[in-house]
Amino acid sequence: MFNLLFIIFSCVPVPQPEGKPIFKSKFPAFFKKPPKVKLVPQDPNDEPASALLDRIGAERETGKADNPAHKRKETWHPENNPDERWRRFTYDEIISRDKTSLDITWLKDKSLTGLDNLPDPDVLAENIIENLEAPVSSFKEIMAAINGKG
Repeated sequence: MFNLLFIIFSCVPVPQPEGKPIFKSKFPAFFKKPPKVKLVPQDPNDEPASALLDRIGAERETGKADNPAHKRKETWHPENNPDERWRRFTYDEIISRDKTSLDITWLKDKSLTGLDNLPDPDVLAENIIENLEAPVSSFKEIMAAINGKG
Protein backbone atom coordinates (compact mmCIF):
# COMPACT_ATOMS: atom_id res chain seq x y z
CA MET A 1 0.00 0.00 0.00
CA PHE A 2 2.81 2.41 0.91
CA ASN A 3 4.59 1.73 -2.40
CA LEU A 4 1.40 2.57 -4.27
CA LEU A 5 1.02 5.82 -2.34
CA PHE A 6 4.68 6.67 -2.91
CA ILE A 7 4.21 6.19 -6.64
CA ILE A 8 1.02 8.26 -6.65
CA PHE A 9 2.47 11.11 -4.57
CA SER A 10 5.80 11.12 -6.39
CA CYS A 11 3.93 11.90 -9.61
CA VAL A 12 1.95 14.82 -8.11
CA PRO A 13 3.67 18.20 -8.62
CA VAL A 14 4.01 20.18 -5.40
CA PRO A 15 4.03 23.98 -5.68
CA GLN A 16 6.91 25.49 -3.73
CA PRO A 17 7.09 29.21 -2.94
CA GLU A 18 10.39 30.86 -3.76
CA GLY A 19 12.90 30.59 -0.95
CA LYS A 20 10.67 28.49 1.30
CA PRO A 21 11.44 24.83 1.91
CA ILE A 22 8.53 22.41 1.75
CA PHE A 23 9.40 20.89 5.13
CA LYS A 24 10.65 22.86 8.11
CA SER A 25 12.98 20.97 10.41
CA LYS A 26 11.47 20.54 13.87
CA PHE A 27 13.96 17.89 15.02
CA PRO A 28 15.43 18.17 18.51
CA ALA A 29 19.07 19.20 18.78
CA PHE A 30 20.28 15.68 19.55
CA PHE A 31 19.38 14.66 15.99
CA LYS A 32 21.54 17.42 14.54
CA LYS A 33 24.82 16.61 16.34
CA PRO A 34 26.42 13.21 16.78
CA PRO A 35 26.44 12.04 20.40
CA LYS A 36 29.66 12.17 22.37
CA VAL A 37 30.82 8.66 23.16
CA LYS A 38 32.96 7.82 26.15
CA LEU A 39 34.46 4.40 26.69
CA VAL A 40 34.29 3.10 30.24
CA PRO A 41 36.24 0.21 31.73
CA GLN A 42 34.45 -3.13 31.85
CA ASP A 43 32.93 -4.12 35.17
CA PRO A 44 34.64 -7.30 36.43
CA ASN A 45 31.27 -8.51 37.75
CA ASP A 46 29.68 -8.47 34.28
CA GLU A 47 28.76 -11.77 32.67
CA PRO A 48 31.27 -12.81 29.96
CA ALA A 49 29.97 -12.73 26.39
CA SER A 50 30.52 -16.48 25.92
CA ALA A 51 28.38 -17.28 28.97
CA LEU A 52 25.69 -14.90 27.74
CA LEU A 53 25.65 -16.52 24.29
CA ASP A 54 25.45 -20.00 25.86
CA ARG A 55 22.51 -18.90 28.02
CA ILE A 56 20.69 -17.37 25.03
CA GLY A 57 21.25 -20.57 23.01
CA ALA A 58 19.85 -22.72 25.83
CA GLU A 59 16.79 -20.45 26.14
CA ARG A 60 16.25 -20.65 22.40
CA GLU A 61 16.39 -24.47 22.43
CA THR A 62 13.85 -24.75 25.25
CA GLY A 63 11.64 -22.22 23.47
CA LYS A 64 11.63 -24.36 20.32
CA ALA A 65 10.56 -27.40 22.31
CA ASP A 66 7.55 -25.51 23.67
CA ASN A 67 6.57 -23.99 20.31
CA PRO A 68 3.38 -25.64 18.95
CA ALA A 69 4.36 -24.82 15.34
CA HIS A 70 6.98 -27.57 15.51
CA LYS A 71 4.24 -30.08 16.42
CA ARG A 72 2.00 -29.13 13.52
CA LYS A 73 0.83 -31.93 11.24
CA GLU A 74 0.63 -31.45 7.50
CA THR A 75 -2.91 -31.19 6.09
CA TRP A 76 -2.05 -31.69 2.42
CA HIS A 77 -2.72 -35.04 0.76
CA PRO A 78 -2.43 -35.66 -3.02
CA GLU A 79 -5.81 -37.44 -3.31
CA ASN A 80 -7.86 -36.49 -0.25
CA ASN A 81 -6.92 -32.84 0.24
CA PRO A 82 -4.88 -31.41 -2.67
CA ASP A 83 -5.93 -27.77 -2.05
CA GLU A 84 -4.52 -27.53 1.46
CA ARG A 85 -1.40 -25.42 1.83
CA TRP A 86 0.31 -26.90 4.86
CA ARG A 87 2.69 -29.41 3.37
CA ARG A 88 6.19 -30.38 4.34
CA PHE A 89 8.88 -30.49 1.70
CA THR A 90 12.33 -31.90 2.17
CA TYR A 91 15.29 -29.79 1.19
CA ASP A 92 16.03 -32.22 -1.66
CA GLU A 93 12.46 -31.83 -3.04
CA ILE A 94 12.83 -28.06 -3.12
CA ILE A 95 16.31 -28.05 -4.63
CA SER A 96 15.38 -30.60 -7.32
CA ARG A 97 12.82 -28.20 -8.82
CA ASP A 98 13.78 -26.27 -11.93
CA LYS A 99 14.64 -22.63 -11.15
CA THR A 100 14.37 -23.13 -7.40
CA SER A 101 13.12 -20.06 -5.58
CA LEU A 102 11.77 -19.54 -2.10
CA ASP A 103 9.23 -17.07 -3.48
CA ILE A 104 5.72 -18.25 -2.54
CA THR A 105 3.81 -16.63 -5.39
CA TRP A 106 3.08 -20.09 -6.74
CA LEU A 107 0.49 -20.43 -3.94
CA LYS A 108 -2.77 -19.40 -5.52
CA ASP A 109 -5.85 -18.20 -3.68
CA LYS A 110 -8.86 -19.61 -5.53
CA SER A 111 -11.16 -16.98 -4.03
CA LEU A 112 -9.29 -14.31 -6.02
CA THR A 113 -9.35 -16.11 -9.37
CA GLY A 114 -13.14 -16.23 -9.78
CA LEU A 115 -14.42 -13.01 -11.31
CA ASP A 116 -17.97 -13.93 -10.30
CA ASN A 117 -17.06 -13.49 -6.63
CA LEU A 118 -16.02 -9.85 -6.98
CA PRO A 119 -18.16 -7.20 -5.27
CA ASP A 120 -19.95 -4.51 -7.26
CA PRO A 121 -17.74 -1.86 -8.89
CA ASP A 122 -19.22 0.80 -6.60
CA VAL A 123 -18.14 -1.16 -3.52
CA LEU A 124 -14.66 -1.71 -4.99
CA ALA A 125 -14.33 1.99 -5.80
CA GLU A 126 -15.43 2.99 -2.28
CA ASN A 127 -12.86 0.60 -0.76
CA ILE A 128 -10.10 2.03 -2.95
CA ILE A 129 -11.08 5.60 -2.04
CA GLU A 130 -11.11 4.75 1.68
CA ASN A 131 -7.71 3.07 1.40
CA LEU A 132 -6.27 6.16 -0.32
CA GLU A 133 -7.95 8.81 1.84
CA ALA A 134 -6.71 7.42 5.16
CA PRO A 135 -3.00 7.88 4.35
CA VAL A 136 -3.68 11.28 2.76
CA SER A 137 -5.32 12.51 5.97
CA SER A 138 -2.32 11.18 7.92
CA PHE A 139 0.02 13.11 5.61
CA LYS A 140 -2.09 16.25 6.14
CA GLU A 141 -1.78 15.83 9.92
CA ILE A 142 1.99 15.45 9.58
CA MET A 143 2.21 18.56 7.40
CA ALA A 144 0.09 20.51 9.90
CA ALA A 145 2.38 19.39 12.73
CA ILE A 146 5.49 20.32 10.75
CA ASN A 147 4.09 23.75 9.89
CA GLY A 148 3.08 24.34 13.52
CA LYS A 149 -0.66 24.22 12.94
CA GLY A 150 -1.26 20.93 14.77
